[in-house]
Amino acid sequence: MTKPTYFASLIFSAVLISISSTVCAQTTSKPSTPATRAEVRMERDEFLKTHKYDETNSDWTPNTPFKSEYSRADVKVARDKFLSTHRWDEANDDFTPMVETRRNMSTVSPEVRKMETMQFVRTHMWDNASSAWVKKPMRTKK
Repeated sequence: MTKPTYFASLIFSAVLISISSTVCAQTTSKPSTPATRAEVRMERDEFLKTHKYDETNSDWTPNTPFKSEYSRADVKVARDKFLSTHRWDEANDDFTPMVETRRNMSTVSPEVRKMETMQFVRTHMWDNASSAWVKKPMRTKK
């Protein structure tokens, strides 16, 4: 090959390569619009409702509901039953069982009922495994 034809073929090859790479890179579909912040938050919240992080596998796993899971109404009935047979004792900072069998919660003032309910939620948690309210473990001060 002579020098001028060599350079001409080299230039022709370079132009052909540059054109072919841009032609292949083009897409015919419209680019999708990015999700808004509200959509991203909603997707995150939905994901966190259905998944939990597994420390041992370092991966997100789907939540598996307990077979003995009670409805929210059943849990509230159990709470109200507990509150009708126990009274908050400020001196001990704990609930004490009442000597009587039950108290009529409709006669208790709304303020007392609200205070006792807040104390109950602060000191107890629902355990799905035993399907009952259990006392929360005491926090240790550091």
